[in-house]
Amino acid sequence: MADDHELVRSGLKALVQQQFPTMPVIETGDGGEALELMQKHSESFALLDITLPTLNGLDIVKHARKSGFKGKIVMLSMHHSPIYVARAWQNGADGYVLKDAAFEELLDAIDQVMKGHRYLSKGISAIAVDDVMQYMDPAHDELLTPRQRQVLQMVAEGKSSKFIAHELNVSIKTVEAHRSSIMNRLGVHDMAGMVKAAISLGLTDIE
Repeated sequence: MADDHELVRSGLKALVQQQFPTMPVIETGDGGEALELMQKHSESFALLDITLPTLNGLDIVKHARKSGFKGKIVMLSMHHSPIYVARAWQNGADGYVLKDAAFEELLDAIDQVMKGHRYLSKGISAIAVDDVMQYMDPAHDELLTPRQRQVLQMVAEGKSSKFIAHELNVSIKTVEAHRSSIMNRLGVHDMAGMVKAAISLGLTDIE
């Protein structure tokens, strides 16, 4: 179970353990650690937030599947946009539940994916998700490193180089180098191009 808010994580853990008392729950608030845990416990069930430090939930799913993770994965997210769901499906997630959903819906999602079905949270249009998937460019996925994707996400969200440097504990010069490299790799030349690329990669809301 990975969520960067300890209170949310603790509450979910308690609720899950009430329903599944024999199920051990390992929790973390860090994306990189979540990936390491999934690689170590390759047959486990993973409940992942999307917005996580060091590595976002969508990238965790992608890397976990590539490294042989065979368990079920449910995304628990605040993002309603179909672009996030489309990216989750593309990367190998089995379920997508909104954080403002009732806990009963999460239990239903867990039950459905454990039976081999895909689960999409109520309130998100499956047709809209399918439409988005038609226009996504998987080739972009391999162009950026996880750190570059992290920088691109924050740039697209309007964060300054100074803010990004502070958040990632690197120098402003390093952030600027990342920005330049991202633009070169994606073949974009301005801020608008970076935002469009971030949307295509599912790093920021389509709205």
